[in-house]
Amino acid sequence: RKARKLMREYKAFLLCQRWLKQLTVIGSANERHTDIERLSALREQVSRVYVVGGDGSINIVAEVFARTEVSVWVIPAGTGNDFARDLGIADSYWLLAPLGHCPPAVEELKVAIGRANDYCFVNHLGAGLTVDLMRLQKGPFKKLFGKLSYTVALLLYLLTPKRKRSQWQVAGQTVYAQIVAVSRFIGGGIAVNPDAKRQRNVGRYLLVPTHSDGKLLGAFIALLRGQHTPYLELSDITAVAVGTSDVGIELDGDARML
Repeated sequence: RKARKLMREYKAFLLCQRWLKQLTVIGSANERHTDIERLSALREQVSRVYVVGGDGSINIVAEVFARTEVSVWVIPAGTGNDFARDLGIADSYWLLAPLGHCPPAVEELKVAIGRANDYCFVNHLGAGLTVDLMRLQKGPFKKLFGKLSYTVALLLYLLTPKRKRSQWQVAGQTVYAQIVAVSRFIGGGIAVNPDAKRQRNVGRYLLVPTHSDGKLLGAFIALLRGQHTPYLELSDITAVAVGTSDVGIELDGDARML
């Protein structure tokens, strides 16, 4: 509902701009591949794309327009809005100007995104724990808790029996999660990568070994506070192998088969 309202307001605003020659509005379909096909058909015809939505919508647009000269303008209207948050965009109405006024001056940036096999991700790639968190947020969960839904799901995860959590071996140790972040944030503002280096094409690799739930809770609290913890292993990387053939993978909150 919020996205539809924003779309109508931005559409009216953009149609009043003298420099705009043509505006095409595409509503998101239920199937990701349908959105990609519809956007791909316009790839050679557009110079600018306005994304009214959340991180999943930005991911789809990036899949089509990454490495092109098309500029992407982000209007945050999702639950987490981590990509917008990473760029300092907190207000969904940041680009709207009062009638008769010019829009605010904007600096366009080139930012690095990640790639996993044939897919891209604008914020993060996760295996194990992040997929388990997605499963805990089904139905009206996100609408009920809003931006806190990721934190609440994290607490519920710690109440989940260990036998039901994703686990696998990495370099001889059992782990609950592997996460690669190119954004400062994942999942509603959780600052996994506070010193993001998008301009240097460097990501942050987070490994979550299997510890006691008490230690994990302390580690997650430290993570939410942006503090160091010995129970989570963090390192800068440019490439890494993530997951196994039977471990769930998600990119920007969307489960995939890689």
